[in-house]
Amino acid sequence: MTQTETPRFVRRELREKQDMTEKTTSTGPDGRSIPDLSYDELASEIVGVVAEATGRDPTTLRPVSEVMDAEAADRILENPNTGLTVAFEYEGGVVRVTNDEVRFEPSEE
Repeated sequence: MTQTETPRFVRRELREKQDMTEKTTSTGPDGRSIPDLSYDELASEIVGVVAEATGRDPTTLRPVSEVMDAEAADRILENPNTGLTVAFEYEGGVVRVTNDEVRFEPSEE
């Protein structure tokens, strides 16, 4: 991939960046421990994934709160066994959030 190409998608497991010794955890549907995140931490993860996928500075992206339903995000964060997915358009692609990952897929142009 050349420097100007956009990756097909970027995916990040939410537990990757968490220090498990400082976080409380829940058990996911597959029995794995999942860190309990706040809405702000989730929004930061989303911005990081989108910035990585688009090659943009995270500070230039619009606030996630303008496009993501905070109530839906809270349902995912509070209930890791539900298998819910929240998807929304953001910065030229689609963000999908589950209880254990954030995924960004750029729109086809």
